[in-house]
Amino acid sequence: MRSFRLLALLLALAGLLAACGGGGSPAPTDSPGTGLVVAYVRTWPDGLREELTIDPDGRMLMKHGEHLERLVLEPADLERIQAALAAGVAAGDPDASPERVVTLADGTVVTDADPAPGSAVELLDRLMDTHSVE
Repeated sequence: MRSFRLLALLLALAGLLAACGGGGSPAPTDSPGTGLVVAYVRTWPDGLREELTIDPDGRMLMKHGEHLERLVLEPADLERIQAALAAGVAAGDPDASPERVVTLADGTVVTDADPAPGSAVELLDRLMDTHSVE
């Protein structure tokens, strides 16, 4: 059952990335073919699904259920997220709620991502909740 949910999540994420990739900037040399800094998905027990993608130029698509927002990160905030991602994304408790999945620029997928204090996942959660990393 868990592998089916992961497959469905990855297929949905691939569809989102394909739909959002049309007018994006070219991929940076450190993330060939993706054109993304990160993609992040939170799925809550009640079925609410939230999605976030960040482009190398700081443009973001944030989806809360059916509500879509287009935002732009400040350069310092983008650098902070990139530095946190470079430090690594750890897997956490598979029973944690919400379920968190991080897809890195190189295509690495971290399921059950840990929102530990100071982590990239904590910053992504804060960004989803408040539209700021502060």
